[in-house]
Amino acid sequence: MIKHGGDINKVDEDGFTPIFGACRSGNENLVKYLIKKEHGANINIMNIHQETPLCYAIKCENEDLVHFLVENGADIKTNRWDPSLSIACRIGNENIVKYLIEQGSDIHKMPQYYNEPLVEACIHRNEEIAKYLIKLGAGRKHKEKLLHYACKGSSESIVKYLIEKKGVNVKKKPILGHEALFEACSSGNEIIAKYLIDHGAKVNPKNGKEIPFSYAILSGNGNLVKYLLEQGANKNVRKYYRGRQNSTMIDIAKENGNETIVNYLLQY
Repeated sequence: MIKHGGDINKVDEDGFTPIFGACRSGNENLVKYLIKKEHGANINIMNIHQETPLCYAIKCENEDLVHFLVENGADIKTNRWDPSLSIACRIGNENIVKYLIEQGSDIHKMPQYYNEPLVEACIHRNEEIAKYLIKLGAGRKHKEKLLHYACKGSSESIVKYLIEKKGVNVKKKPILGHEALFEACSSGNEIIAKYLIDHGAKVNPKNGKEIPFSYAILSGNGNLVKYLLEQGANKNVRKYYRGRQNSTMIDIAKENGNETIVNYLLQY
């Protein structure tokens, strides 16, 4: 195609060009060929999700190709939407994370289609990366939000690290959102829920008309529901569910076909 005058930077409907495919497959020789001066593949072209070819080299964890792209002009500094560091934090490759930061990638960057790097590490249980980013100063202004995401991702070790080492207040809401116990219950994580309550989280904090207990029921974890009932969870709360106002907790459990939870609700 190239020899016959084809456009090496022609994009498809999703914004992909040939260099994306070369990076996705980890074919370093093909990438080198495509970006030669006489061929002119755009190394910083973005697809519809604002991902660059570098992002796909990161996704396949090809460290040599990542280094090659950065050394040959992949922009990780001035592109404010660049999600490369967030992707590396999501997949959990410490070497790539550290390399990108050493080369100038901003740890506070907030890409449009990904979470910021530290949030990606928390959600995807990449504890060492999360600790590394925190030591570099990430997340100082929104520790409660980090706890929220660590609970959402069931990252038990990160939850403990944030509370025990960084002094995060389990009862404090993020600026937007609700207490961490809501996310632990939504994820159905009994271990994290118990840990949060042991460290001062209220069993029945309100977020509008919601309490964590209703999230636990929706998670389907009977042991978690039983534990919360033993801790004094309000089983009489009602909520909007599937188009109906004032659904009871038993209504919701029945609709989800969870007889164990229904029985617990009747017992307590």
